Amino acid sequence: MSDYAISQLISRIDTLEKQVSKLRRVESRGWEIQYVVPAGGVATYPIATIPQYARHARFLIQARSSAAAVATTALNLRVNADAGANYFYQQMQAIGAVVGAAEILAQTSWQVAEIPGATATAKFAGVLDLVIYWYGVLNTDVWKVCFTCVNYHPRSTGANGRRLDVWGGDYQGNAPVTSLTFSSGVANIEANSVFTMYGTG
Repeated sequence: MSDYAISQLISRIDTLEKQVSKLRRVESRGWEIQYVVPAGGVATYPIATIPQYARHARFLIQARSSAAAVATTALNLRVNADAGANYFYQQMQAIGAVVGAAEILAQTSWQVAEIPGATATAKFAGVLDLVIYWYGVLNTDVWKVCFTCVNYHPRSTGANGRRLDVWGGDYQGNAPVTSLTFSSGVANIEANSVFTMYGTG
């Protein structure tokens, strides 16, 4: 092989290495996909396709439920449409000066938050930051784990109007998370609730 041919080959290899490096930087930044609940609300909100080229999936959510006669209700989450008793979680909640905690075992979905219901003050929504760690094909050796921080306001005035929660749990399945389904404890997730999904790591 001539010196010219060798130099051309080296140049092409260098170009390929730069392209691979650029792709890796793009993957490390992950992705952002936003979903908005349509008019009329929905009983369940599925995210049917989750990209598999990030390490962790993060969700920033603003939501409210149309559940009647309650100030708050659950926001639940299922992994890969699995309705088996494979969900375990811990909750810690602060309401005013009172802090409580509970452990919940062998459920058919994660409860990842509480959000305002129909009797909550108008325009108040729950906001949460939810992470599912090592959700995808990059780690199939352990159960999937989630962690959520929640802030929600069922009442705008008076004592005990603002609440802070921490939720954490494990889903006893180790297959890649390819789809998720959010649902309100009862009734619908209201229109204009926003689910923004990020890939990180």
